[in-house]
Amino acid sequence: MRIGRNVAPFVAVKPLFLAYCAGTLVQLSAPWAAAQSQGSSPSAPTTTPAQGASSSPGAQGEASSSAATADEESAAEAEGTPTSPDTTVPAEGSAAAADGSDSDEQAAGERTLPPPSPSTSPAGGATMDPNLGFGSYPSPASDEAELRQQGKDRPKDIEPDRVFAESWWAHTRPTVEFHGNFRVRSSLYHNFSFNRIDSPESALWPRPLDDYYTDLDGNEHGAQVCTPDENGTGSSDDPESATVGCKSPTQGGADIRFRIEPAIVISDNLRVRSQIDLLSNLVMGSTAQGNINFPANNGYQVGQRSGYVPIGGLASSQDSPMSGVNSLQDAIAVRRVWAEYDTPVGQLKFGRMPDHWGLGMLYNAGDDLDGDYQSTADRIAFTTGLPSWSTYLGGSWDFQNEGATSQGFSDPGEPAYDLSQRDDVSRINLQLYRRMDPQLERNALAKGKVVVNGGIYVSYRWQRIANDIPGTCDIGAAALDCQQGQAAQGMTRRGMKLWTPDVYFEIKYKKFSAQVEGATQQGRFERLQNPNEDLEVFNWKMSQWGVAGEIKQRLVEDRLLLGFYSGYSTGDGDVDSLVPPPGIQPQYGDRNIETFRFHPGYRVDLILNRQILGRVQGSYYFKPMAQYDFIRKSSGLKVGGRAEAIWTRASNFMQTPGHRRDLGIELDASVYYQSKDGSLNAREDLTGGLFAMMQYGVVFPLGGLNYLQEDEKDADLKLKPAQLVRMFLGVAF
Repeated sequence: MRIGRNVAPFVAVKPLFLAYCAGTLVQLSAPWAAAQSQGSSPSAPTTTPAQGASSSPGAQGEASSSAATADEESAAEAEGTPTSPDTTVPAEGSAAAADGSDSDEQAAGERTLPPPSPSTSPAGGATMDPNLGFGSYPSPASDEAELRQQGKDRPKDIEPDRVFAESWWAHTRPTVEFHGNFRVRSSLYHNFSFNRIDSPESALWPRPLDDYYTDLDGNEHGAQVCTPDENGTGSSDDPESATVGCKSPTQGGADIRFRIEPAIVISDNLRVRSQIDLLSNLVMGSTAQGNINFPANNGYQVGQRSGYVPIGGLASSQDSPMSGVNSLQDAIAVRRVWAEYDTPVGQLKFGRMPDHWGLGMLYNAGDDLDGDYQSTADRIAFTTGLPSWSTYLGGSWDFQNEGATSQGFSDPGEPAYDLSQRDDVSRINLQLYRRMDPQLERNALAKGKVVVNGGIYVSYRWQRIANDIPGTCDIGAAALDCQQGQAAQGMTRRGMKLWTPDVYFEIKYKKFSAQVEGATQQGRFERLQNPNEDLEVFNWKMSQWGVAGEIKQRLVEDRLLLGFYSGYSTGDGDVDSLVPPPGIQPQYGDRNIETFRFHPGYRVDLILNRQILGRVQGSYYFKPMAQYDFIRKSSGLKVGGRAEAIWTRASNFMQTPGHRRDLGIELDASVYYQSKDGSLNAREDLTGGLFAMMQYGVVFPLGGLNYLQEDEKDADLKLKPAQLVRMFLGVAF
């Protein structure tokens, strides 16, 4: 409101005038208030000292409270807030505050702010003529001196539960937060070999052990302990006739995993995080009672069973998995441990931590409920930026691969150390990205604004010499138990220099989102071993490209989700398979490694790319998707279904078994239920509480997965579809 010139002087004087009136009224009412405090009125409140005030008359006098009251009343009058001289406040620790007694007891537990006394001024404070009614002026200098004196008079022996504000951090105790998930997955694989009769070592998916067949070279594989009736070649089910090959293209089972992610929060800016897996993807029933193994010259050997459980069929319990005894892993696996420290200029992170970028095409943390594979880095990183601009810059140093260490000849408890510096794989990373705060992003989208996120992740790694040969310490391999000097003879020149830039871009508008990630790996190796040649070959190159994109649109009150996914990875015409064999994949032409491979944690289907091929590699795909929530509550309760179709083709037809691009068409369907339990349901991108799902998938193999044309004349070589039935039960918290 604009104030005219004639009114402005009155407005400036108004606070002083109101303060004068208030002081005059207080002075006139002082005798009455004194009489009331002496008991002339039965309903008068009892005056009690404020908590923490000194009982001595010289420390904090009555005039100090009186002057404070007068100032508060004057300020209230100036702001138009009515005040009363006998305003009461309950005293801390009074009976009314303790047990809520009747009004008389409440009145007894209240105190009256005493009226201002013109005869006494605040300690160290200046006063004016009491007849003016203005009370006392505050004095910052005297207040500061008084506070310093209070600090000197602070008691030395403080009770443990009484902490002063400026030293609260020294008395805090760390808190522990628990997050994680638990899951059980049951799957039934049918005909994942596509009815191919390759040898087990060269097959994309080896046939079951109880599926007897003869491969293309005439070699027999599989058990021959079934009856003619079970095999379908006769009617006899006599156990004595169980000498024919079994026919069973189906495999099934279930696995279990409990993942906990404890976070020790030491203060607001310091915490230690970790990730621990218990029974990580353990096949249920695989550690049955009586199953014992021992190390042998060529691997492991099965030990003699106990007399109480002489055969596996009599096992009645499951033992905890123990590496080298009844499993190849222990019951507990510590995946990650790292610390985070927030400074005024950025965040410091150090330890073994997740590494994720963009869609997860190349670097994928794999922390989702159904994930299996992870990107984990031993790293020291620092990230800074301008939060107001949602822009950040980060740099990190990775301990990618140290090679041989001294753990083979170190005493128990003695820290091991790296045996060679030049065989280390070093890696440095730089990240520059924009990422809007999730809450600000939701607000912007609700207002119809466009949100743009993205950035670039550049990595450079190098290595001079290496020891990558398989075998034992006797031939120079860097095995775990090598003694001093044994691994030196396995060293070779590597000369690796590799650049990996990865670009990510995301745009959102209302309920629409589009994401794209593209990466390339460019580098060279001075020396590598080609399995097709007797000696190591010099001057190898690596040139790989990959891109993935996702488009999503929500409709029908967010119940309907439509999406389109696509990705491409370069292939290599000089190799004969999409899936590499152990070791370096043989090259039949140039010495350029060109097959780009997605991270296996980036899943695009249920069967072909996830299970049989292992990941998207040397291929490209197109996937339309539709998902609908039949029940969708704000509490997180969901019941819905999802359908998708995936068409996969090879980037280079020479890498396929049939020398054709088309690999297969897959149809997947899912129905799911998510409960309303748990705090994670508050976020749309997370799954919380109980999550149950049933899935079905089928792959129709095309020419790329078939035999070469000269082998297709035999009718027995006709390919058959692969099918999957899957049940998922999980709890996220």
